[in-house]
Amino acid sequence: MSRKKKARDDCVECHKPLPIGVGVHRLYCNECQVTLRIKWQRERYRKVNGLKKKKKMCMVCKEKFLPDDYQMKLCIKCMKKFMDRRNNLHCLFCGKHLQPNGRLKFFCNTKCSQPSWYVLRRMDPHYKRVTSEIK
Repeated sequence: MSRKKKARDDCVECHKPLPIGVGVHRLYCNECQVTLRIKWQRERYRKVNGLKKKKKMCMVCKEKFLPDDYQMKLCIKCMKKFMDRRNNLHCLFCGKHLQPNGRLKFFCNTKCSQPSWYVLRRMDPHYKRVTSEIK
């Protein structure tokens, strides 16, 4: 024995009669189906493009702000301060101003980086030989 599902006679929204020959699973008339589809697409667009923006808390100053991008974790003020510090870096060895070129650099050239590597290695508390000398 098979049970067949009975087709609806009227629209769920406006209760107008459904067109002749529609399937069993059809719930809406043509007009309601178009309006529901438009409404669904608008909601989907808002979700994808982030039109329902929520306030986030800045990781540095702990103030709430509206992000431009869903990945933003810093407010505009803190981002500007960060970029100012990033663009005004100086060599740790000689103090010469470093030009920002997309890479984060701490030394201007190898003449500064090699001796400072030895200094940093010598002053590292995890280095066994030096820690015994310091005590």
